[in-house]
Amino acid sequence: AGPAGGQAARLGTAGRGRLQQEILLATVINHPGLLTGHAEALAGITLPAAELDDLRRAIIDLAAGHPDLDTAALKDHLTRHGFSRVLDVLLSNAKSTRFAGPEAPAEEAGAGLAHVLGLMREREAWREAHTTARRLGEDPTDETQHRLQEQLRALQDGESRRQDLDRDEAPSVRVKS
Repeated sequence: AGPAGGQAARLGTAGRGRLQQEILLATVINHPGLLTGHAEALAGITLPAAELDDLRRAIIDLAAGHPDLDTAALKDHLTRHGFSRVLDVLLSNAKSTRFAGPEAPAEEAGAGLAHVLGLMREREAWREAHTTARRLGEDPTDETQHRLQEQLRALQDGESRRQDLDRDEAPSVRVKS
């Protein structure tokens, strides 16, 4: 199955978005050392599901003061701060993704995390391009046209990079059935 295959494909578009968010958080929880290289990217996103976004913020806040954070300490902290239920659900749902699990090598987890962050940024970029296209229909100025062209060019570049990664069939970004 491809990156959108298996469980993610059965969930539909909204389910895939939620599953990506859970995989993102599970990867960070199981590999807190990745926070050092990805803290800014994680801090710069907002997850649509409030409970997951609250969890994301709690992880970032804790990691900011504890750069040597390990998985057990992170899970313990999150559990003590009321995230036990959501933690259990997301760690269970993410078991089908090899790179998100605690047994995954750090390099594989890092590649998977970067891929999921890229997919999330791409989804947001598509939303922005759609908004700009609608704005162009309402206000057909050269500036709006230029902005849309830039956004579409950036999306094509991102799609090209993702296809290259998929073509290489990197196991770190596959979601198992």
